Amino acid sequence: MPLLRCTQKILKKLEVSPVDAGADSDSTLGDWYGNVLRMDRKQCVLFVNDWTLFSFIAVQVSLKPDKLRDAFLTRLNYVLIEEGFDPGKVLRVCEEYKDVQFAKTTSKSTLGSMNDLTRLYTRFIDINGGLEYCDMSKITRDINRRPQKTHEWSFAVDILRIHLC
Repeated sequence: MPLLRCTQKILKKLEVSPVDAGADSDSTLGDWYGNVLRMDRKQCVLFVNDWTLFSFIAVQVSLKPDKLRDAFLTRLNYVLIEEGFDPGKVLRVCEEYKDVQFAKTTSKSTLGSMNDLTRLYTRFIDINGGLEYCDMSKITRDINRRPQKTHEWSFAVDILRIHLC
């Protein structure tokens, strides 16, 4: 069962009971984590892959279960295609996550990395003129090509390639 592990902030706004999922999902990319943040007075969600720390942001997301799933799948598809992954593989991965279930977070390490990534995205977006003027694709690419200490200084996108190839 594919899981989107959400912070308490998201779970409270979603008004859903999280599934009781102690084990990781059996999907190709494992679990994803989500956290809500505000940028330029817009509600955004940062999505981070638990295994790779590959991340992206969805802007102006409604925190209704179906809308959050749609935002996650749309951005995941878009970001993976932009990274040059085979469209057939991207489609298969997105199909796996179309019935994603919401669960509580379980990894303090991933939550810590999410906090770091939130600061990076916020800073990069601010430096580039805010959400209206920044190139979110370039920012996402740049952040996913920063060395990750928790992965022996590998890039998140390179670890993702290993899982998808």
